[in-house]
Amino acid sequence: MKSLFARTLPLLVFLLASISAFTQGSGNAIQFGAAGGSFLSCGSGIIVEFPFAAEAWVKFDDLSGFEGICQTEWPDVLNYHGFWLASHASGSGGRDVRIGYGDGTGSGSTNRQTAISPAIIPTGVWTHVMGIWDDPFNARIYINGVEQTVSYNGTGAPIIDHAPVSRALIGYVPTNTTTPHFDGQIDEVRIWDVGPTEAEVRDRMCRQLDGTEAGLRGYWRMDEGSGTTVVDLSGSGQDGVLDGGSSLNWQLSGAAIGDASINSYPSTPTGLPLVMGSPTGATLAVEDLVSAPGEGIHIYRVDDFPNDLGGLPAGIPDSYWGVFGSDFSTEYDVRIAVPDSACSFCDTEIFNRNDNASGGWLPAAPASAPAHDAGRPRVRPHGLVRDRPRSLSPGRGPGRLAGSAAGPLAPGPGQRTSPRCRPTRPPGTSAPGIPVHRRLAGPGCPSHLRIPAPRRGRRLARHPGQ
Repeated sequence: MKSLFARTLPLLVFLLASISAFTQGSGNAIQFGAAGGSFLSCGSGIIVEFPFAAEAWVKFDDLSGFEGICQTEWPDVLNYHGFWLASHASGSGGRDVRIGYGDGTGSGSTNRQTAISPAIIPTGVWTHVMGIWDDPFNARIYINGVEQTVSYNGTGAPIIDHAPVSRALIGYVPTNTTTPHFDGQIDEVRIWDVGPTEAEVRDRMCRQLDGTEAGLRGYWRMDEGSGTTVVDLSGSGQDGVLDGGSSLNWQLSGAAIGDASINSYPSTPTGLPLVMGSPTGATLAVEDLVSAPGEGIHIYRVDDFPNDLGGLPAGIPDSYWGVFGSDFSTEYDVRIAVPDSACSFCDTEIFNRNDNASGGWLPAAPASAPAHDAGRPRVRPHGLVRDRPRSLSPGRGPGRLAGSAAGPLAPGPGQRTSPRCRPTRPPGTSAPGIPVHRRLAGPGCPSHLRIPAPRRGRRLARHPGQ
């Protein structure tokens, strides 16, 4: 078993997958514009009672004003009905998350109840947000899987009123004084008529759903990539149709979403390691978490080829990993182990890119590069690993291609990635571990990585932090 160790900041790791009508992993997202922009009108409204919830992956473009993410009932009048998920910018330099409901009697603060999180979300960073009202008096808000301290605003009656005629909206939540279009990108919107537990919030945030989950009332993956309709995969029939414009602005998404996911939110780093396998037999382990108490780490796997194969060799496996840290300054060690049986006489190659939206892949620095060599490419959050046959001496049998794995720190046959690394020798292995140095910036910042691994016993170069 070959093994690599690394210390890294919040990191995203993917395993390669195959190309289909829908792109892989996080797939696509929709770019919405602020003033007078387009939005999605979704069917005839979604009627829910307490408890209820809404969630989405979002990337904000600015720090000004109120912006709507989604709303269940907009009756084209100014009374508050149903519930909504939105955000407001703060003078502190961040955005909050807020979820409110209306009693149907007017359009002021006396006609609604709103729960508000601290304003900690920066612009330009993919972030998972979820708001939940468990009953008329108690709400919960999660940012990247971490429950926030909630404040309350409004004195409306403790009931959720339903308009006789309405429609659900995505990217737009009108108020009595403004028309707050969302300014940025939205992906993976979900509406629930249940109050998910904390464990369910974390379990689902970094993986796609199958649409049959109990209590799921609306589910829009945003993966169509073209056209003016977004399909509701919940079975409710509330497809989103373009409104307020002539076309949807489709973009590749950089959100941390895969087909399978595991997570750990330890009170102390001793709660790790967190280990996830792959179809190739390789494993990715995250350990020694350095973060604020209660922050967490996700490993997710995409069971398909990457959406962009640029820069990759032939023979890559059809899965890759992603690693997502809930905090904006998380550090942790990453170990990628590849069975020796996968390729007896092979070198390991690692590839990287920033995320699903960043295009092709780049090779990582060779093992012979000096530490912190500024001329070498840095390891990035998305990584892909491949074992390739090395030159063999006479009398030795031919090596065979074992495949690759991709992701910000991607394990695949022989993949390694991550910030500060050190050699290791896992129990029962004959070859020394191959460390790779890598640092990532930003909360759960995704990036793709490709690193050619050295021959056994050699170290990969250490790279400066990203």
